Amino acid sequence: GGGAADAREPASRAAARAVVRACEALGRVEVEPVDCAFERAVEGVPELHEFSLAPSARAPRCSTGNMAFDPRDGTPAWHTDQSFRSDAPALSALYCVLAPTVGGETLFAGTAEALAALPAERRRGLAATHVTHSLEPLARQLRQWGGDVAQGRQHERAPAPRRL
Repeated sequence: GGGAADAREPASRAAARAVVRACEALGRVEVEPVDCAFERAVEGVPELHEFSLAPSARAPRCSTGNMAFDPRDGTPAWHTDQSFRSDAPALSALYCVLAPTVGGETLFAGTAEALAALPAERRRGLAATHVTHSLEPLARQLRQWGGDVAQGRQHERAPAPRRL
């Protein structure tokens, strides 16, 4: 230890641990399985995962700037991490080490605020609905890019979506 940091390592282990400590102030931090080819657990800090799409010719691209969902290719992929679980986490945290000068946006939506902003009649209608949650659309997209969804915690994964 104490030597120069590896230029390929985007964050030192100490910085990674600091991120985890900050998140622990908000609640329990879980260790989750690595789910795709673009992800790895930070060495020595398994609670923190690094996602990197560079430098990879197979990396997904969304260069149009259009954030409207396209069901043909599943982009952009809005999701809530681990929301398929019955004990879904209260929050997700994102820590960016190196951002591109153009693109690379990650948008967060305040779903509680969005729900509160809906008319009361619409909220009542939504309160009576149930959804089937599946990772299959994400798995298809990751396979297209050369990755895959991990098989860990398979018992908690929801079945493929049903058409209602």
